Amino acid sequence: MVDVMTVLSGPVAAAAPAAYRESMLPFWVVMAVLATVPLVGLAGLIPGRFRAIEAAGVGASVLALVLVGWLWSLTANGPLLARIPGVLGHGIAFSAGRQGLFFALVTAGVWVAASLLAVDYLAPGTSRMRYHVFSAFCLACAVARYLSADLFTLFLFFEMLSLGFYVLVIHDQTPEALAAGRTYLFLSILGGLSILAGMGVLVAATQGTVLKPDPALHSLPGLITVAAMYFGFAMKAGLVPAHFWVPQALPAAPAPAALLIGAVIIKTGAYGVLRTLNLLAPAGAAADWTPAVTAGRILLPVALGTMLLGGFLAIFPANAKRVIAYSSVSQMGQLGVGLALAFVLAEGGALGLAGMALHVINHALAGGALLLLLGMVALKAGDSDLASLKGIGRQPPLLALAFLLAIAGIAGLPGFPGYASRAMILEGLRAAAGRGFPELGALEVAYHLGSALVVAYAARLGWELLGSRRADRPVTLTARDSALVAAFAILLVLTGIRPTLWLRLLVAPFLEAFGYSSETALAQVGFDFLAPLPLLATALTTGVGLVLFAYLRRRDFVLPFRLPRWSMESLVDGIVFWGVKACRLAASVDSTLDPARAVPYGQGAARAVAALDKSLDPARAVPLGKDTAMFAAMVERTLDPEALARLAGTAANLATAADGAMDPARALAGGRRAQGWLSRARAAGLRSLSGALAAERLRARLSGALAGRDRETADRDCPPRRTIMNID
Repeated sequence: MVDVMTVLSGPVAAAAPAAYRESMLPFWVVMAVLATVPLVGLAGLIPGRFRAIEAAGVGASVLALVLVGWLWSLTANGPLLARIPGVLGHGIAFSAGRQGLFFALVTAGVWVAASLLAVDYLAPGTSRMRYHVFSAFCLACAVARYLSADLFTLFLFFEMLSLGFYVLVIHDQTPEALAAGRTYLFLSILGGLSILAGMGVLVAATQGTVLKPDPALHSLPGLITVAAMYFGFAMKAGLVPAHFWVPQALPAAPAPAALLIGAVIIKTGAYGVLRTLNLLAPAGAAADWTPAVTAGRILLPVALGTMLLGGFLAIFPANAKRVIAYSSVSQMGQLGVGLALAFVLAEGGALGLAGMALHVINHALAGGALLLLLGMVALKAGDSDLASLKGIGRQPPLLALAFLLAIAGIAGLPGFPGYASRAMILEGLRAAAGRGFPELGALEVAYHLGSALVVAYAARLGWELLGSRRADRPVTLTARDSALVAAFAILLVLTGIRPTLWLRLLVAPFLEAFGYSSETALAQVGFDFLAPLPLLATALTTGVGLVLFAYLRRRDFVLPFRLPRWSMESLVDGIVFWGVKACRLAASVDSTLDPARAVPYGQGAARAVAALDKSLDPARAVPLGKDTAMFAAMVERTLDPEALARLAGTAANLATAADGAMDPARALAGGRRAQGWLSRARAAGLRSLSGALAAERLRARLSGALAGRDRETADRDCPPRRTIMNID
């Protein structure tokens, strides 16, 4: 098995990450989380099994959070490495480094909230055991994925997570859920094949599957590897043009699964993109940043396009879950901007990487809280349409406060979650523009426009849920719901007023895992969040977003133009449809072929061709070919070009004489006489037709007169009978 002791090298060449320590703890943590899957299933055998299943599902997520937090504390002095050779013929490896544990902590924390929401949301008769079993399975795969030390292990658990989460997407088994699950599964398989292809090229280029920067990847095969792997991970991240599975799957999935999609599942793809692009970073003391900077400059417009498209499409849907689905796409675009800046800024990329990491936390809290609260109120209202949820968030004060904090956090207003990460990413864009990249000025304008769109759809959510009239049906929160809402509200407040808390606790160790020193990183990202320039930019984008919201509200959120009918969804549906048709046609053709008859026919044809080939005598064929060529040359020589020219001239003279012999005046007179004859013939035909019509009318009158006379004669000879009614 390849050496993975240097699996982690960050995007900074000057600083080397800490060496790995051999320990089996990462492996046993993964096994412990995986062991909860059968335990949740066995809980269904306990009397009162539904409560037992719910307790086991919540317990599995809590156990994962505790174990990941424990590993985080153990890696303060360096990452841990566990190698298990011989598994699947290759061996697997797990590493407890803080670059993966950061994402695992966020994932496990949100999973606890989703498991608690599932207790109330999943009613009896809704396959609660199936949901909790696959939820525990997906959580275990996600944790194992973040602790993977090489690409083979990462790919293995990435595919297991994709297939397991398909069951959660289609849990309700409605037509919409099945259609969304089909799209999700198609893109997951396509992305997995792309990653597998990249892994094959990586093995050929570097003789291993270690996820570390390597100068060998700066060649054409290495760039193909990175491109294929990026394409596969970007699909799961919801980046354009593979974003459309999110607005299909999130509204169709049950509320707990929707919370996971919007808050953590799409971030597994972002983590894969980060580790993929990090392969192009300088290794050791190398200073060639060109491939990494180029990759960042390519990712930057893709991320901004995702932010703009998601923000624009989030303004118009009538379904609240679809609004948040497009909002998640927009937020992933913003996260991708920070990720791209981590490579565009080269050795100064701590600012972009820290902005991305802080935005992961902010969106997990604000977006997760919004989906959690929406799941609660939609359960009470029985619907997730905005028309049914008008004013529903303003009744219990705690619910109203949590909604306000979450919506303001999504919008990135000062003092709320989202503002600090947005300010850091904006500062990174300005720093990148100072490096002489000409396109970054326009991209900064696009970032401001995307921020204004975020404010617009956040304003719509706030207006519909909090600013409209009070709902007819009051929402009552249970004690468990109130505790969960209060926990999110406290975290949102702390994140808004103390963003440096998360910077020191989670973001700085995350940056150290990529080779930055914590002092340098905090000095680079620790600028004044309340400086005039970030506040002025936020005020400008907020004003533009509110003006856009007011304009579209007057139009009832109806576009003044029609969107094109084509879409990536229809393209995927077409590919699936015609692919299935082609497979069925090939299968039918294959089944109609009788091997017992086809093989002898093929052998007979081959023998006939061989016999024909043998029957050709080269000694006779070559002289015949020469004789044919000599005959053709002789015929060509016998043709006299001068005689042919004289014949052509004579034919031309005859044609000219015939043309001159025709008298135009006489021809014109003859044509006029022919036209007169035609007119007289037409008039005669019309007179004949008029005579025929007159004769037909005369015949009809005679027939009517004869019929009337016959009726009079019959009435005179046979008078009608009178009927006498007997009334006695």
